[in-house]
Amino acid sequence: VKEIKQITRKLKFPTGLLFFCLVPGVIGIITLSTLISPDYLTYFAYRSIKESFSILYEVIFGLEFMLALFLTPAFTAGLVSAERENRTLDLMLTSSLSPHKIALGKLLFAVTRLFFYITGSMPVLFLVFAVGELGATDIAEYLLLLVVTVFYAGSFGVLISVIFKNTTLAVSA
Repeated sequence: VKEIKQITRKLKFPTGLLFFCLVPGVIGIITLSTLISPDYLTYFAYRSIKESFSILYEVIFGLEFMLALFLTPAFTAGLVSAERENRTLDLMLTSSLSPHKIALGKLLFAVTRLFFYITGSMPVLFLVFAVGELGATDIAEYLLLLVVTVFYAGSFGVLISVIFKNTTLAVSA
């Protein structure tokens, strides 16, 4: 909880949140305006608004999924190796915390940070939900897939951070 408070007070966090929300939003607006434009409709025959929003959902889903897939290891790859470089890992290991709890705490810190980004970009997906093309189960399945992917990629990043002793090597791997 202490690390989350510290990271959210820095300028880097709102900038990353703005990026994670702005990129799907801008690409969604471009995709939707392309799908609804008269030139697109006359070229590909008539397409309903619901079908256009379905395509918008696929584009936004793929983009958010790829952002989460690539950003999660980047956030987690240097966690343990940075503690080792700052010489605070030995102090943490001598405490009453087990190494498993230390690694899990580091993973939960990075995953919580990414969940802020994911929930910040939800209004773009709820636009598709409001039109009626998606149901609540579709949104729930999407979120479940995203949560599982973030935990998997995050645990891989922590593994890389434990293997490499240098933070630069861990992040570049």
